[in-house]
Amino acid sequence: METHIKSTIRIILSITLATLISGSFTVFAEGEQTEVPVETPDAPAETPVEQIKQKPVYVMMAGSKEVLAEDNSQIVFKSKKEGKLALKAAVNSLVPKGYIKTGQDIKQTISYKETTPDLLKSGSTALTYTKAVSKLKKILKAKKSPITVKVSYVRYKFKKLPKRVKFKYKNDMYDFEFKVASKGTNGRERIKYEQTNTNGKKSAWKKKATKTVKKGKYTIVYTGRKKTPKNLKTSNYKTYKAKVIKNTIKNYGDVFLGKNLVAYGKRFLGNPYRVGGMSLTHGIDCVGFIRALYKKFGITVPGNRWKLFHYGRKVSYKNARAGDVVFYGPHPAIYMGNGKIISARKSGIRISNIGYKKWTYIRRFR
Repeated sequence: METHIKSTIRIILSITLATLISGSFTVFAEGEQTEVPVETPDAPAETPVEQIKQKPVYVMMAGSKEVLAEDNSQIVFKSKKEGKLALKAAVNSLVPKGYIKTGQDIKQTISYKETTPDLLKSGSTALTYTKAVSKLKKILKAKKSPITVKVSYVRYKFKKLPKRVKFKYKNDMYDFEFKVASKGTNGRERIKYEQTNTNGKKSAWKKKATKTVKKGKYTIVYTGRKKTPKNLKTSNYKTYKAKVIKNTIKNYGDVFLGKNLVAYGKRFLGNPYRVGGMSLTHGIDCVGFIRALYKKFGITVPGNRWKLFHYGRKVSYKNARAGDVVFYGPHPAIYMGNGKIISARKSGIRISNIGYKKWTYIRRFR
């Protein structure tokens, strides 16, 4: 009995194995023998190489148009981030080295169209960062660039400011005397200039702002309130030489110095104006005219326009006397009294009203 069971099991296992190998098995029912096929799953079909999924690439777009290089190839990137970085570097190349970028404006909307390498134009491929930047630089500077970009940047210049003078008055000193109490220092000014660059075309530099970055210290000068006496012969006035004061007073009298300056200047009315000229007869400029008149009376004043602008001491219009110097910005003129001035202008040496244009202030050189 046991032997019979084992034999039956072997037969069943053999039939099962044969069925699996052949793909069918036999059914016995009521004396009939039927062969039933066994369904087996289909083997996976081989995928063609062309149908392998490709990694996407990104084509740069300016508005609705593709950005093309000189060789008509597309500007293609492996990712949008690479495209943005390359464009940023190309735009920054329009800013000269050493200058500070302050803004940029791209007229077109820049986007990146996703596609696959097999759909790119012939000769187009994903670019490395370096090659992309190089191509974009050329595109931005092309005459008909698909991308219109405008960048602005600034530079700074520094200028030394002239020393400033502050006068302090003493009752025991004469009004022509000066004594330097402490020497001042120069200040420093920063000037900001801006320029724009549109696809390689640069605008002219424009002055945008000025800022004093260092304030110089004032030169403190003592002077007096006492009026000059008619019989004064000597002075301890250190700014001007003692003999100059002596000769001025001896020959003309200090009280009449201003009037004599004016009278001497009137001799040359109508004579020509010449930039840098030093001749009262053949041509002279405004600064030379002031120097020539004072020099005639033994007083030397600066020949530099800006030094002259800060020379002497400031007086009000109410206290102005003949011989004082009226400044219209950097342009000087001699005050004649009674609201009149005499000066060398482009139309020649002439007399005008003090208010022919707005004056800055009045200074006294003696």
